[in-house]
Amino acid sequence: MAFCSPGTTATAMGMEFMRRNDGSIVGIDHTGRAVLYDPAARAVRTLPALAAPKLMPVSAAVGDDLYVMETTPLPDGAGCFEALVRLEDNPAESDSDKWEVGDNYLWQPLPPPPPPPCVNAYAAGFEGSSRGMICGYAVAGDGDGGTRILVSTTTNGTYSFDTASSAW
Repeated sequence: MAFCSPGTTATAMGMEFMRRNDGSIVGIDHTGRAVLYDPAARAVRTLPALAAPKLMPVSAAVGDDLYVMETTPLPDGAGCFEALVRLEDNPAESDSDKWEVGDNYLWQPLPPPPPPPCVNAYAAGFEGSSRGMICGYAVAGDGDGGTRILVSTTTNGTYSFDTASSAW
């Protein structure tokens, strides 16, 4: 099987592939379009598009969800962090604007990592090609069923994201 870029070689385009804990593979392209490969069913299906494209994403599988973050968040943090979550078979009516019939996955936007306290975000390294870039990340459990995603940046320190409360 071969995967071909969706554009010409003159433009920067690509696809990123990420593994979920159930063994399935999610692929996203430079525009935010997404597909899911399910090895158990030997099938590929489309997924909803990401809320915002990710040019250089990192991903972490936690439980049934897949967390995806841009390695260099924009100063406003808009769309830099989201999770692919599986909806219940019959979502509540209040969620009806988030899903379509036959669609059981949703990209859920999450809050961006906080800038350092009392520091201008631009001065703190949220701009430029490498300042503020994510240089390491890991998933850590606390032993009581809680899970955190630890994210380290080149200039802004290390942050901890609590997946249960969706808060930094």
